[in-house]
Amino acid sequence: MITMRGKESRVFKIFAVIMCLCTVCFCENQTAAGKRLHNYLFHDYIREIRPVHNASTATPVIMRMVLRNLLTMDTPEQVFSVGAWLKFKWTDEFLTWNPDEFDGIQRLLVPVNGIWSPDITLHHNADADFEQYKPDSFAALSPDGTVIWFSPAIYTVVCRMWVKWFPFDVQVCDMVFGSWAYHGLEIDLYPEESIDAFTHRYIANGIWDMVDIRFKREVVHYLCCPEPYPEVHFTLVFKRSPAFYIYYMIVPCILLSILSLLVFYLPPDCGEKLTLSITNLLALVVFQQMIAANMPPTSEDSPIIGTYFLCMIVMVCASVMATGVVMHLSSISRPVPQWVKCVFLDFLSRVLCVSPVNLNDSQGTSTPRSTIQNPSAKDIYLSKEDDGTEVVNNNGVTQGPVSRFNSELREVLDTLHFIKTDLTFKNACKLDHLQWRWVAIICDRLLLHIFVIFMVVCTLWLSLAIVLGSEEAYDEVKRDLDTNWYNWRQR
Repeated sequence: MITMRGKESRVFKIFAVIMCLCTVCFCENQTAAGKRLHNYLFHDYIREIRPVHNASTATPVIMRMVLRNLLTMDTPEQVFSVGAWLKFKWTDEFLTWNPDEFDGIQRLLVPVNGIWSPDITLHHNADADFEQYKPDSFAALSPDGTVIWFSPAIYTVVCRMWVKWFPFDVQVCDMVFGSWAYHGLEIDLYPEESIDAFTHRYIANGIWDMVDIRFKREVVHYLCCPEPYPEVHFTLVFKRSPAFYIYYMIVPCILLSILSLLVFYLPPDCGEKLTLSITNLLALVVFQQMIAANMPPTSEDSPIIGTYFLCMIVMVCASVMATGVVMHLSSISRPVPQWVKCVFLDFLSRVLCVSPVNLNDSQGTSTPRSTIQNPSAKDIYLSKEDDGTEVVNNNGVTQGPVSRFNSELREVLDTLHFIKTDLTFKNACKLDHLQWRWVAIICDRLLLHIFVIFMVVCTLWLSLAIVLGSEEAYDEVKRDLDTNWYNWRQR
């Protein structure tokens, strides 16, 4: 038993050694065949010459772009960056061989900078180093001369941003590829037909959703040159995810606007009214600056939400001014004009369901302040007494007991009259101040209704305009894309 196992072990070792030797020999043969093939292909190859035997024949180039992810969407700068995989396929008539002569080699990898390659360039590029994908990449050669070149790339592209419906906006950006040096009679550029191949490896972005991608071929004629210039257009459609901006910008703005309405519920003579209004105003200005930081500095297409923020700032500014006026009204102590009483205390109090106290009854029978004279010290003159003696107070004339009693009584009555007049004057002042305070309260209630209506109208307008307008804009974009795609396919 032990002898059988030893024999099997020796057989297995011999078999492993034979396999290793075969593998080494095969690799050496392949390496030698690859060297011979490389020398055969490139001993007189010139990479600057277009690889056709007939110079009047165009070189067909098929292009494919696999979009990997959206790196940045810089709205203020109106550029975006994407990571993509590029594939170019063409035929090099100078790089063909018979596989039987080179140990059946069907594929050869060579550096792309060692062979001729089409100078396909991204138009509207915003990056200075826009051809960084070309060096250090390899192309695959086939025996029939087919060259397939895969390379990753990062592109920064100029894109016209439409921010009217921010943050529910849809951005349509074009990536246009074409040859920079060769015209259409030398390089005939075509897109690969498989549309699914452009997005099957796309990594979703947290802010922007890629909702569509289209491609088409266009032939452009320039005024400088009679030759045609084929281009491949990739149209990318991105839709912004609005959740972040709703939670952190729109909702706080609405809450601050509602908070500014509470100013009109505070007492008219409360000093915190003005402080609260100014604080809300500063907070809204901060939110408006956050919106402006995400917008391009252009006057052609201002966002709807920016207009809403401006309306809210105007409303809060008006509330600050109105608060100052109301605080001033509550501190007035002069008589209330009759028209003010009719408009505010009679008419608006009933319309706004504000029931001020019965100001006249609360103070008793009021006396107009214009008929009240503030008393002053004066001499008291008496008429003739019953005994015919004329008595004059404080003039040195001797007075009798009855006259002296009469004089003291008159002084007491005059003092009581002075006190009564002074109390009546003060009550009239308090009545005027109370009436002005109720005028201020009614003004607060009137302004509250006006600002509530204004804010509700603005908020409804913002909601309907952005939601309906953005959906309509997106449908219009889809119709345009479908129309262009259909027209290109018909050609």
